[in-house]
Amino acid sequence: MTRFNVLSYVQLAQLANPTGVGRVLDCLLRHLQTSADFSVRLLVSEKDLHATAGRLLPPWEAAQYVTFRWDRRLQQARWLACHFPPAERYWSQCNVVWCPAESYVPTKRARLLVTVHDIVYPDYFAIHGRRLSPVQLLKWRYLFRVLNSSVDALHVVSQFTADSIISRFPDMAPRIRIVPNPVHEQFFLPPTLCIDEVMRRHALRRGEFLLIPGGLCYRKNAPLIINAWPLIREKIPDLQLVVFGQSEPGWKEKLEAIDSSVKVLGYRADNEIRVLYGAALAVWFPSRYEGFGIPVLEAMACGTPVVASKTTAVPEVAGQAAILMQPHDACGHAEAIVELCSKASLHNDYARRGLQRAAEFRADRVATKFEEMVRSIA
Repeated sequence: MTRFNVLSYVQLAQLANPTGVGRVLDCLLRHLQTSADFSVRLLVSEKDLHATAGRLLPPWEAAQYVTFRWDRRLQQARWLACHFPPAERYWSQCNVVWCPAESYVPTKRARLLVTVHDIVYPDYFAIHGRRLSPVQLLKWRYLFRVLNSSVDALHVVSQFTADSIISRFPDMAPRIRIVPNPVHEQFFLPPTLCIDEVMRRHALRRGEFLLIPGGLCYRKNAPLIINAWPLIREKIPDLQLVVFGQSEPGWKEKLEAIDSSVKVLGYRADNEIRVLYGAALAVWFPSRYEGFGIPVLEAMACGTPVVASKTTAVPEVAGQAAILMQPHDACGHAEAIVELCSKASLHNDYARRGLQRAAEFRADRVATKFEEMVRSIA
């Protein structure tokens, strides 16, 4: 029987305090860890390992780690500039090196697999409303040039991301493999926290608030949210707006200045996010750009209907299970939300469609596809 030795270069913070990408990493790594054909070791910085001591949950507190002494960012720069030391220096028997998020580890004999969620640096200003610094732009350009010449397989999470990469690096096309992001199983299960307790903590009423995941920033379409929310409130005066996730400076204050119906909660733990998704009347995801859009599926898995933007990878992920509007149409978003929240038949229909759609991305199904991809390149 073939044994696959996978060395995965990870940022441990993504497993200690998982957000969307961290939950995806957790799902895929867990699956490889439990497969009889795979042996997995995590390549991490000593600094990160010490910083997360006591905060890692099973099985990561007992995982097999190999470490490097340099700061993670300095080590990444060293690998990119010098292509040294190779992965085999850390584990001589590895035959696959997996970088789960836009990074690079040089190899001698092992096959190199890199996951790319999106490629934003060429259009950064249009997506984020601000420019990358010259140093950051140089870093991203150089990273993708190195990946173009070095990877054995590039794992991308959507056809949209694949097309974006191929348009700039056509030589990569034969090496691209599309496996979508999985939805963590916790979103299909009942909440582990008391729903009423979470509602009291934030002065919310179940089924009477609209939820925005991912925080407030230009890419997540904060300007449209600010313009559309008064239109929604005019039609549904008792509806509240709740935002969770990291927000860029200034947007929180602008949205909260509209009236007292707005609550911007910031970062929340996974078990509380599960409660918020399930207790919301609807989830609103008007993002301008997504390489995938995992919050759409997380909301659907909780049985909550979704209104989102018809752009980038979101239509591919949502299928026919969400109401999709143009990302610049504030009136259209407002009208769609009012209709969804006011018509029980429409609300129930999209909740049902969402559950069916999310089930296609359950962790076990997607992780099996990912495992098959790893096998195919080893």
